[in-house]
Amino acid sequence: MLCFIMMTISNVLMGPSDTLKLEFLFVPLFFIGQGLNGFSQGFLFIPVLPEVIDALYTNEKMIEGEDEMLDAIVSDRAAGLYGMFYAAGTISAPLFGSFIYESVLNKNWALTCDFFAAIGAVYSIIFLVFNVLPDITKEKKENAEIAEKIISTPHTLMKARSMISSGNQVAVYLAKKKTKEQ
Repeated sequence: MLCFIMMTISNVLMGPSDTLKLEFLFVPLFFIGQGLNGFSQGFLFIPVLPEVIDALYTNEKMIEGEDEMLDAIVSDRAAGLYGMFYAAGTISAPLFGSFIYESVLNKNWALTCDFFAAIGAVYSIIFLVFNVLPDITKEKKENAEIAEKIISTPHTLMKARSMISSGNQVAVYLAKKKTKEQ
């Protein structure tokens, strides 16, 4: 999520944005935006492949490491698809960007950067609403279920104290619930 926001900010800086009225700082802001863009891409592209493989195993209810041949096939195909889409983006992005720059926005560099920043902002919001927030609510629900199981077991207070000292969020939830009940 953070990398999408950083890429949106980098597009605003590379223009620099017409709305910010910082044309007099064009060169420094352009280089800062380029640097931020490159930095944020590292957080975006590097973790994608393991995430795709994990999602595949989760969706297909497979266990990683159970069958080495299957693991090799999944890894090879995922790496092949990753490389194919990365290369397709490398080829198509400049073509799409130049079309927007020359045809739609009448060769206005700042407006083109604003256009792609707006696309990045919309994508960030979509990612937040449909990916991040459901994961947060799912995790809270799972933590509450675990806390309920802990409450129903003997020696709960002693277990909760040891878990709190180790930084376990479930134990913190349990402790807050216990204090509310008392």
